[in-house]
Amino acid sequence: MAGDTDEADGTPHSAVWSPAGRIRVFSGAYGPGSPGDLFVINNAGTSAGESFNGTFTADQATIWSARGAPAGLGFLPGLNQSKALGLSGSGYVSGESGLFDYTNFTFSAVHAFVWPGHGPLLTLPVPHLPYARSQSIVHQISNNGTVVGAAGPAGGVWHAYIWTSAFRQAFLPPPPATQPPATATPPAPGSRAAGPARWAASRHIDLLAGDRPI
Repeated sequence: MAGDTDEADGTPHSAVWSPAGRIRVFSGAYGPGSPGDLFVINNAGTSAGESFNGTFTADQATIWSARGAPAGLGFLPGLNQSKALGLSGSGYVSGESGLFDYTNFTFSAVHAFVWPGHGPLLTLPVPHLPYARSQSIVHQISNNGTVVGAAGPAGGVWHAYIWTSAFRQAFLPPPPATQPPATATPPAPGSRAAGPARWAASRHIDLLAGDRPI
């Protein structure tokens, strides 16, 4: 199993459990002891999820080797947040990348990504909508590149989608002119407490980005 184990103040740390119940705790991609969550693990022992820095002003999709070595996957161009939600047995990764306000915990853009095991994150087309006016997320991905998720117009209603042969459709979008580059420093924390309240609020990203009703 894969998931997280939390400190008393709510800070999560990525962890895996063996069938016998032995737990191993992994550091995130932001350095030794940095926080993280795991959402999926495959039969090879590779796991995927997200890494945070300690103050929750950075959130990046991450994969971990069976030995627990993390590798941050970055973001789609112009965005500053990402989360890995799906992982195939062959190592394909899927999830979402967004433009996130770390002060107020709000998204202004969310797009699905797929990753073939090398290179940058790629996004997927939303039928009848240009990239800039769409929103999407991918949950599961199979060994043949079939992915399942949701999509819709920006600010509109999500609908369930299946993309077949995803890597034949995937593309690297240009960075939107109105969005900061992915290397931009995220907004500083606001008035929210840096302890339990901040980490509790971070859990709502799942609802904001990917677990909306469809």
